[in-house]
Amino acid sequence: MSPMAFVQKYTLDEFRKQRKSIVENNITLTHWSTELFQTRSKLNLPKISMKKFDAYQRALILGTDCDDS
Repeated sequence: MSPMAFVQKYTLDEFRKQRKSIVENNITLTHWSTELFQTRSKLNLPKISMKKFDAYQRALILGTDCDDS
């Protein structure tokens, strides 16, 4: 994960909400962690609950140390 200061196209809250939605909806992105570009169209994959991830994994997804589940 890149430093959150590198996020430029979104507010921090928008970026976190979008990343959470991307993870929950099984969407694949490019390898740039500060840009949210899908690499494929959405398939009919099952949704994933953020509760499946521990606090450390959620922090990596959301870019924060707080427990936002």
